[in-house]
Amino acid sequence: MTASEFVDVYDTTSGRPNRVPRHWIGDPVLGRNIVLTAEQRELDGARAAAEQLAADEAAEAAAAAAEMAETTVPADSVAVETPVESERPDEEWTAKRIEAFADGADIDLTGAKGSKADMVTRINEVLDAPVELTNQDPDGNQPADETPTGDEEN
Repeated sequence: MTASEFVDVYDTTSGRPNRVPRHWIGDPVLGRNIVLTAEQRELDGARAAAEQLAADEAAEAAAAAAEMAETTVPADSVAVETPVESERPDEEWTAKRIEAFADGADIDLTGAKGSKADMVTRINEVLDAPVELTNQDPDGNQPADETPTGDEEN
């Protein structure tokens, strides 16, 4: 696996950060009690927004090429710019690009699609929210306050 196939997560029972394969997210067994970190969601959103921007630019290039038959610009020539650092959306972005960021970061924009400002505010609220710890084991039991020392009988 390459490094891009791994993501940063928090264990919601302990609050500890970890790095796991991306396919664990959402898995009923492997993905239990883990959530993507805000930084990882931001990177995923930035990647999706960059892909949307590249697709928009490719569509514009194809439209320009169709208008100017003598100057053909292949749609493949538009490079997908993957951000080195995450970049949060702002109101200067197109609505499609903001929505692509939200989709990539798995952020629900329901009720926030009234304006680009509403969408940006919602994205920032979600990314800045602290991780909620469940403080329960996977079966729903509260963890014991005692740490086993290994001296106890089974």
